Amino acid sequence: MGGFRIEGLDKFRRNIERVADEERWRMMKAINAIGDVALHGAVEHAPIDEGHLGASIEKSIQVTPDAVHAVIRVPLNAPAADYATAMHEDQYTPGEKSQAKAAKNGLPVGRKYIVNGIKHAKPKIKRIAKEVL
Repeated sequence: MGGFRIEGLDKFRRNIERVADEERWRMMKAINAIGDVALHGAVEHAPIDEGHLGASIEKSIQVTPDAVHAVIRVPLNAPAADYATAMHEDQYTPGEKSQAKAAKNGLPVGRKYIVNGIKHAKPKIKRIAKEVL
């Protein structure tokens, strides 16, 4: 009986796995860098009174079978957790320290601080995605 034999399949499989690992590493590096930029933007836009809100904003990386996400949030156990949502969602007039921060940085400070921080960071985020991905 005639048959055939394919040599090199193990090497081919290892090469495919190596390339996939390299791509996963590049993706994680890009998402981590994008998350850092978004975190910095959120802190820049956060209102300030006693200083707990900006220090309470954190970045985490979440991996699912379909995607990798950078998450910017104030965790429930953070010092500013009690008022972080109100400062993000409610209407209010920023206080003196927030107004001084806005004047110093030239950026709006207050409501929607996470969203506005990410919007402000979009050019940097796009540059990172283009360079790394």
